[in-house]
Amino acid sequence: MGDVVGGPVALSVREARAQLCQILRDYRDRPDEAEPVYIGTHRHHEAVLISAELFHELAKWAARGRSMAWYFEEHQEAGFGLRER
Repeated sequence: MGDVVGGPVALSVREARAQLCQILRDYRDRPDEAEPVYIGTHRHHEAVLISAELFHELAKWAARGRSMAWYFEEHQEAGFGLRER
């Protein structure tokens, strides 16, 4: 998959592990503001950590046959960002 041009930098596994408690706290305390966290070796996007709330919302979109790319494009305009953590 690789990096997204102009997109967020992936956390290393070590950084993600060190920040995991804070990431989970953000997902719990600020679900509307907490953003996806990219994780990977050598800063390449290999995995994305998202809140359970966002996962369930995306699952509903997928069940309806909607494109995930469309979801993210639509929500990026509304402030759903994919910024660096």
